[in-house]
Amino acid sequence: MSTGFVAKVNAQLAARLAGFEDEVKKRLRRAEVARDGRDAGLAIGQDGLNHGMHDGKVVWCGAGLTRGPETIKGFDLLTAFTGILVGDDCVGHLFLDSLLAGVQICLQRHP
Repeated sequence: MSTGFVAKVNAQLAARLAGFEDEVKKRLRRAEVARDGRDAGLAIGQDGLNHGMHDGKVVWCGAGLTRGPETIKGFDLLTAFTGILVGDDCVGHLFLDSLLAGVQICLQRHP
């Protein structure tokens, strides 16, 4: 495969996906209940963590260096979510408490 062909396919794919992540985030921000968390088994290299959020149908994933508030704010997702957040009681989420309708601890991680 030539580099020109790969560049052309890459440009076409980028054009088709333009705005896709924004639409996913909009849907998740409107959800009544959403699950947020990370899976330690999906570590990104040695210095990163997988972050994710889903509403049962749509899933968003991102990678960050920490689970702290600055990383979470950088995703521009939870800071606009006002529903009930089901999560694993991450300290980085505490700043969200006043924005949310409620918080539920995921019993899968905390039996």
